Amino acid sequence: MNEEKAIGMVTWDIANMFNIPDVGIIKENFPAELIGFNGRPLHLDSFIQIVTSGTRVECYPQQP
Repeated sequence: MNEEKAIGMVTWDIANMFNIPDVGIIKENFPAELIGFNGRPLHLDSFIQIVTSGTRVECYPQQP
């Protein structure tokens, strides 16, 4: 299984199963949620670099 399919199984596939609309979709004029990784998300040596939710942005390590 490739990484895209594995990530899909724990995000938009579950959202579709429970009829939760718009998971994994970025739409104009709506808040977006995004997690950015330093490296490949399914590899043990990668880590979360940035998290956004609507207008809130968290960076790791913290940015000035």
